[in-house]
Amino acid sequence: MGNLRRDPLSARAVTDRPAGRRGQQIGRYWHRVPESKNLRGRPSVRTGGHAGRMTVDDTLLHLCTPAERAGYELAGEIAPPSLDEVGFVHLSTADQVALPAQRLFAGRTDLSLLVVDPAALAAAGVEVRWEPGVPGDPESMRFPHAYGAVPTSAIRAVLPYPPGPAGFTAPELPDLG
Repeated sequence: MGNLRRDPLSARAVTDRPAGRRGQQIGRYWHRVPESKNLRGRPSVRTGGHAGRMTVDDTLLHLCTPAERAGYELAGEIAPPSLDEVGFVHLSTADQVALPAQRLFAGRTDLSLLVVDPAALAAAGVEVRWEPGVPGDPESMRFPHAYGAVPTSAIRAVLPYPPGPAGFTAPELPDLG
């Protein structure tokens, strides 16, 4: 059998996938699911075979302005007003981040994407839940929400995020391995 570890997104104890197994283990049973998704309908966090490297599939992003970023660096954590207002820090995947960027920051050219490592969040005890966005977002889309301040030690990169001619689009993320 494989080694016991914690799934960074659900905080469940799971075993590494034995050789030849495909799918995801939920409890004692293995379920066949496409490699790009798990049973909860969110991107898989793939740790096996990557030797601790982050991939686009397991990257979380936090969108911020230069002033917000400076405040986070001084505080040592990402703790925007939403943490007090709704109890979580808004995060996105690369495929999702254009939606809130266009809705909240249309016309701005100075935004940054903070690339957050979900394994570092789990190690810091910050729970990430995948939940619906705001009215108007696609019904099937679930956004990652960090229930607690995100430590700056979980930030793996800071990327500029300027809009293109038609507005914001999905960013191209570098390999952070």
